[in-house]
Amino acid sequence: MSKNTLIFVYNADSGLINEMKDYVHKIVSPSTYECNLCAITYGNTGIKNE
Repeated sequence: MSKNTLIFVYNADSGLINEMKDYVHKIVSPSTYECNLCAITYGNTGIKNE
């Protein structure tokens, strides 16, 4: 039996300033946050456990 692997690729800018902008954007206006993958995998305090 083969094992399937799913790989996610984020198109995000790195750095503390960009992390803070994303954090604020997700809290202030979550409906306009463009990264659906980020919204699914990350909450306001970091990566989701589930």
